[in-house]
Amino acid sequence: MSSFRMQRSSLRLPALGLGLVLFGCSAKDKILDHLNAFDFESHVEKYDADGKTLTERAAPTAARIGMPVASGGKIYVIGGIKGSTQYVDNVEIYDPASNTWKNGAAWPNPRVTQFFDINGLICAVAGYRDVTEVSDVECYDTAADKWSKRKPYPTGAAALNAVLSNGKIFVLGSESGKITERTAHAEGFVYDPAADTWSPITNVPNVCTGPALASVDDSAYMIGCPIGEGGDPAKGDRTLLYRYSLAANSWTTMADKLPTPYPGYGQVAVVNKTIVVEMADGNNDVLLFDTVAKTFKKSTAPVDHFVMNQYVSWSFKGAYYRLVNFQQDIGSDGDAGKQNLSSGHVWKYDFTADTWTHAGEHRQDTRTTLMAPLVFADSVFLYTVYSTTDLSIH
Repeated sequence: MSSFRMQRSSLRLPALGLGLVLFGCSAKDKILDHLNAFDFESHVEKYDADGKTLTERAAPTAARIGMPVASGGKIYVIGGIKGSTQYVDNVEIYDPASNTWKNGAAWPNPRVTQFFDINGLICAVAGYRDVTEVSDVECYDTAADKWSKRKPYPTGAAALNAVLSNGKIFVLGSESGKITERTAHAEGFVYDPAADTWSPITNVPNVCTGPALASVDDSAYMIGCPIGEGGDPAKGDRTLLYRYSLAANSWTTMADKLPTPYPGYGQVAVVNKTIVVEMADGNNDVLLFDTVAKTFKKSTAPVDHFVMNQYVSWSFKGAYYRLVNFQQDIGSDGDAGKQNLSSGHVWKYDFTADTWTHAGEHRQDTRTTLMAPLVFADSVFLYTVYSTTDLSIH
């Protein structure tokens, strides 16, 4: 899952289920125009954690910014965008065992959205098309290779703060409106795909834009509230931590606050029962929240974290990994400055020793548009999309 991710000099388009990053865009209303100027190529690599290597695998054929989903040991690249109003409806399915791709049933309602894999049922919930929100819901049955139209989301929503638990989607607040004009909402809902029903749940304590979300056992955690009601940062609190009990349908404000204010739109992963929170704004702090002890601590400062990064992170076999494609400096005017291509490293964090160790190398490229890790029980794949030209736009 991915939420609307906005940073000082980059924009990650909302709800793609991937880490799409356009660096250097100085205004939000330029983004869709920029998309028209590029073609794209996709790559898949397998990451060997023991050998610390990334190996190129067969690539999908469609030229688009696709939306990858891991389900049942396979990778599904669903729909996507090519240009500001060119929505791709094809579905490509990758089988790691045979290293081959095949086509699935076309998506009947392509748009920018969030995908949720519920035991082989991949659901597209709300989103937007041509910068305008939609409330549609469709689900793709991976076994039957068939799409079905479902009950729409109860309110208009372009992006959802949502987690999966026990085969249901819990929406803990949302954002509505055009991509360039968002309004946050506190209303919560739960979707049961078996019954095809949306039911209201207790509202989020604060109206928030840009919180981090993580699910551990029967609890969901909302980390930080960077922007409050009405788009006002003063009404938010970047140090707040909320816990939502899925069973009791109730919210609790945790006593232990974030030791570093959360700026919004960072990276979050769960390793065992620890939530790892990365700042994504150039702050070197990586926060570790122990959901059992209910306490925060900071890790040793990670390597390759300098002002602005393009990176992804994932949890695999009880360890935490981060891959930094390149690092980007920030000019004095707040816009994107020079790009430092000294990275391309994979790093692994040791929770016991509190150390970062080098765990591999990846291609460094300013044409990188998207990096999305897809994690299975015994393997990790990296789906990457490159533009045909440099995306460093000022």
